[in-house]
Amino acid sequence: MPAEHSINMLSINRFLLQKQVILFTISILLICLLLSCRFSDTETSSKNPTFNAPDKSDLVAGYVSNVINGDTIEVKIDNKTYLVKYIGIQAPKIDKYGAQPESYSLQAWIANQELVDQETIYLERDKANLDPDGTLLRYAWTENGTLINASMVSLGLAYATPNTPNLKYAAGLDLLQNHARNTGQGLWKPFATETAIAKENP
Repeated sequence: MPAEHSINMLSINRFLLQKQVILFTISILLICLLLSCRFSDTETSSKNPTFNAPDKSDLVAGYVSNVINGDTIEVKIDNKTYLVKYIGIQAPKIDKYGAQPESYSLQAWIANQELVDQETIYLERDKANLDPDGTLLRYAWTENGTLINASMVSLGLAYATPNTPNLKYAAGLDLLQNHARNTGQGLWKPFATETAIAKENP
């Protein structure tokens, strides 16, 4: 038993150390992203499209109580908790039902935590309200006007996945993905290219 306990503790310590290293790296990337980008839906460039946050009176404020993965969160609105999926993006999935976690799923989850966990965000609806599972589909904005959906794609930690009829920011997200791919961000690093292409073209 002592030997087994030591092995378990070593595994836990390794996981915590790995998470700390990933968290530090992502924190630096997020700082660089927030300093270099302001998102606006009226201006685009070939590299970094921008998206202007709508007036907050047109959005629904909510408190992020839990981050499920890189593209899904739990949000409290008027003392009721809702499951919210970011519109237009797909992050790698964390281990589910014993399956092997997808590449960069942990990094995407931690980045999403850094951006929104235990924070007030502002939710914007597009044309379709729910996905087939009843999950709310939303664009998520931070207090300072950063579009989280775009941040995840820009970091190379989520794929741009346009889905009719929710296409308000689809063109901008696609440009961000192209830039992330061309600069080798996250999922688009050379060793992950084959997996990324397979994911984008099933």
